Amino acid sequence: MLGHAELLVKVQPVHQPRPLPVMLSCDEVARLIASAPNPKYQAALSVAYVVCGSPAGVEQT
Repeated sequence: MLGHAELLVKVQPVHQPRPLPVMLSCDEVARLIASAPNPKYQAALSVAYVVCGSPAGVEQT
């Protein structure tokens, strides 16, 4: 591989993934739950959000 400068031209840099947000906003959670295809999945997402630590007093949609 040494001495093959033309190979370096073809090499693409690896992009670092962006970190995920720490916590979703109330609007984002509502949109996530509403995007579920049926009530069973909406209920599962609602429970998952509550288990993961939603702030007390936040309305669940």
